[in-house]
Amino acid sequence: MSVSFEPSNEKERVRQGLLKVGTKRSTGEIQVETPGCLMYSRRGATPHLTPDMARLLPNRGIQISLSHMFDDMPPPSINFEPGLHKYLNLEDYLMFIDTLDPSPELEQTLLNGEKYISVNTYGGIRKVTPQDFIKTINAYKPDIAAAMADIVADKIPTAKRARKSVDRTLKWLDEIIAEKKENISLFGVLVGSQHERERQRCAEELVKRDMDGYVLDARGLNVEEEEEQERLLRVSLDCLPKDKPRVGYGFSAPDGVLRGISLGIDLFDSAFPYITTEKGHALTFEFGSQEDKNAGQLVYDLWDPKNKSDQGPFLEGCQCFACQNHTRSYTHHLLNTHEMLGPVLLMVHNFHHYLRFFKEIRDSIRDDSFEQKRADFLHKYYNK
Repeated sequence: MSVSFEPSNEKERVRQGLLKVGTKRSTGEIQVETPGCLMYSRRGATPHLTPDMARLLPNRGIQISLSHMFDDMPPPSINFEPGLHKYLNLEDYLMFIDTLDPSPELEQTLLNGEKYISVNTYGGIRKVTPQDFIKTINAYKPDIAAAMADIVADKIPTAKRARKSVDRTLKWLDEIIAEKKENISLFGVLVGSQHERERQRCAEELVKRDMDGYVLDARGLNVEEEEEQERLLRVSLDCLPKDKPRVGYGFSAPDGVLRGISLGIDLFDSAFPYITTEKGHALTFEFGSQEDKNAGQLVYDLWDPKNKSDQGPFLEGCQCFACQNHTRSYTHHLLNTHEMLGPVLLMVHNFHHYLRFFKEIRDSIRDDSFEQKRADFLHKYYNK
């Protein structure tokens, strides 16, 4: 498996690019434009969407969390010799595997040990060792795997805990590099909590190991001031080579995406549209548009009783299947009667809208209007 990344249109940290993954599958090379996102999944399926509906969306990158598979240890699916692409009928997708789900809070996970990390699964808490991880990814044969890492969930981690986190992560990484199959590209995870020296040490050590890419997780960084948090994140990013892709967790809300792009992140998790769907909300924000169709609202609440007689779409002008064929009043009825079609229509719209958001961002980077449109967006929707 070969991974290459071609950054372009770089201005300071903001950049556009193309991630290419060569495969031996019939689909051949898979390309993903950046900035972009990886489709959120549960057990390898996009929530509420059938595979056919998911394929209608302009996205060919999917993220799979091993925590969804580890309710049985080892998961029975590792016995399927052709691998996870074939098992899930996702041979035309770039498959990115990580251990943890990007959507829940890290505080839900128990403390890690010297030889394992604790993972929330559908069957309860499981202790995952580096050998469990290696055996699973070698059987699954993903295009890209994020290495197992000791991510600190402590509210106020000590320097000793941060140092231990980096030591464990690097030790486990070396074990994984030594035993993983050659055709699996490996991304290193940047840790170090809010301790600058440890963040820098981790990044420098990962660069020495010539990783195929990097993962920056902002969820466990318990720093109130946004400027200080961004400074610490830059400590990790400044050491990295420019020709390697960077995946960011904890940035999937619209303001977080824009913030991550300004830091130099290329790919994001897409937990935000899934969480929005679960709340019964439809995404309505606009990026780069002079029109304000929704009075500065990021989302529209389909549970609101005023939707009983509203024959309009979720968002005027939206070209998604849901907006073109169904109304707010119908979806409001579906939600109130707990019909499964309600979340399906919302999921179709929300992912379509979220992917359009990234396309508009890429267009703005290309025509050098990103910073102005970013400032306008944050002012309109976040009063910043």
